[in-house]
Amino acid sequence: RTLAALDARAALIAEPRDLTQMRAWAHYHLGQTGRAKAIFRQLNMVIRDPGSMAALELINNQEGR
Repeated sequence: RTLAALDARAALIAEPRDLTQMRAWAHYHLGQTGRAKAIFRQLNMVIRDPGSMAALELINNQEGR
């Protein structure tokens, strides 16, 4: 429920970069790699963050890309 609430909050107001990354990693660790990847990509469209880029690389490597 907490993650769903954070997703809903993010749809309404801008959230800090660190909270966005935490939310993306939560999705990743719950096995929701598609959602995690979408959040990391969205974050990178706003700010090129090395942590988010590394996360996308990790997900892509796991997907065999």
